[in-house]
Amino acid sequence: MKKFFISSAFCVSLLFSMSFAISKVSANEVQDESFKSSNEILVSWHGTANLVSDAYNNITSSNNIFTDSPVIISDASNKATVYIMVVNESGEQLGSIKTLSPGSSVTLGPIPWDSGTYTIKGKAPSSSNEGVYTFTVD
Repeated sequence: MKKFFISSAFCVSLLFSMSFAISKVSANEVQDESFKSSNEILVSWHGTANLVSDAYNNITSSNNIFTDSPVIISDASNKATVYIMVVNESGEQLGSIKTLSPGSSVTLGPIPWDSGTYTIKGKAPSSSNEGVYTFTVD
């Protein structure tokens, strides 16, 4: 009876340790997959911004911990080509000012990993083209 009890206890502990090891591997695999996907698209945003011709207005922001090169897409229904720029949290411009036509896209950056929160800003080309514009950032 004592041998049976010891054998049973050994088998139960062996099964428990195997199931724990399997679940730990599965959790690591899931974590690795989320890390990979975060490297593919670091910003994913769709929305509108009110653009004027005398100042750059905020479109969207992101706090990057990786080097980023977001792609901004201007909706085809937007009324005009606009100017796009990126600034870091200190207000310093990162990269050059880009022009973005309706229905087209432009890649911004690269934005350094240590720039903190960066903001994508836009400006209308003239007062007659001021208004609400729709963008997607991936």
